[in-house]
Amino acid sequence: MDTNHHEWNFEKLVGVIRQVHEELAAQVGRAVNLSLTLRNWLIGC
Repeated sequence: MDTNHHEWNFEKLVGVIRQVHEELAAQVGRAVNLSLTLRNWLIGC
């Protein structure tokens, strides 16, 4: 039986951290863009 099915190494850990960082940074960018668009639309009213 393979007990090391989910073996982690440093490179894999760094890769996962990078993916999480990039996805969350993209989500933050979308949220900020939405907020600024709404702000500008309200100011323009």
